[in-house]
Amino acid sequence: MNPFANLSGQTRKPIALVMAGALVLSLASAAGAATPAPTRINACVNKTTKVVRITNRRFSATRYCRLSETRVSWNITGPTGATGATGATGATGAKGATGATGATGAKGANGAVGATGATGAKGATGATGATGATGAKGANGANGAMGLAGKDGVDGTNGLDGKDGIDGINGINGLDGKDGTNGLDGINGTNGTNGAKGDKGDTGAIGPAGTASVTLKLGSAGATSTADCGVGNHAIGGGGNGTAGNMRDSYPATDTSGTGATNGSTNARYWFAAWAGGGASGTAFAVCVPN
Repeated sequence: MNPFANLSGQTRKPIALVMAGALVLSLASAAGAATPAPTRINACVNKTTKVVRITNRRFSATRYCRLSETRVSWNITGPTGATGATGATGATGAKGATGATGATGAKGANGAVGATGATGAKGATGATGATGATGAKGANGANGAMGLAGKDGVDGTNGLDGKDGIDGINGINGLDGKDGTNGLDGINGTNGTNGAKGDKGDTGAIGPAGTASVTLKLGSAGATSTADCGVGNHAIGGGGNGTAGNMRDSYPATDTSGTGATNGSTNARYWFAAWAGGGASGTAFAVCVPN
């Protein structure tokens, strides 16, 4: 770019800056001038030698350049440059301190009551307790009233002498007296101590097997194959039938890609099988039951 593109005046030819030292001194002198600081640089250019002479005087109607010179001026401050590229992202700041522990949450609602467990088998009957002591004997009942005396019999006719007369008939026995009232029952004896608890009865026999249906599912043929029992079912066993190569893996899995079920997991839905060797291929199968 031409450094004198903004020069005022008529001369716009390139000018040899042979007065570099003088330019610096003149600028320094201009910087020390009284305020306000100038916004443009004023100079005189020799028409023949093109030598630049810097002056800190402002242009006015009064001529201050020589007749052999042409006056020029340009802005001290250049135009604003384009915005620079965005700087690189700064490094991540240090991790902040751990926040205080939050307040304890409200107590959750009680879970639903679980179903009642099956009734346990009846234990064997305990041994018979000892016989209680005999109660005290009740008091004797009162004697009944005495019966009425019987009437005297009619005197017999005097017999002839010599033979005794026939004895008169015995009078009728008096009525029996009423039975006395029964004595009060004796107090029951104290119950005997309970017998020791009997031994636990033997465990009952195992019930018959359930009636859940068992389904066989097959995977697609290939070097690896996964059999899917479907939603709501899980594999209780499985394997693979190879057509080429040797089987290298066979296990329950949690997805179609063959992720193995972990120790203690339940209801694995898939069975995965894989074969090794040139042209290895086979089909996985799973034995499935409902969850």
